[in-house]
Amino acid sequence: MKEYDLIVVGSGVGLTVLGQGLNRGWKCALIEDAKMGGTCLTRGCIPSKVLVHPADLIREAEHAKKIGLDINIENIDWKTISDRVWHQINE
Repeated sequence: MKEYDLIVVGSGVGLTVLGQGLNRGWKCALIEDAKMGGTCLTRGCIPSKVLVHPADLIREAEHAKKIGLDINIENIDWKTISDRVWHQINE
């Protein structure tokens, strides 16, 4: 049986803990049953940024009207936006 000084379950915040153990010279193991990076990276923070960008562009278009540029948004293609989010998640 292998022996470890530290076993970390999950690669989200667990990566920070793992790094601390490795920096101390400990023999470490990481157990992850999904994609590396945890929920924030794969399903939360990063994918939400993909949604924020189009919203920022809409806000900029609204601001542009105040300085004399009339930018009309006639359609929002949620399918394309959703596909882009899922592409980021699955990448």
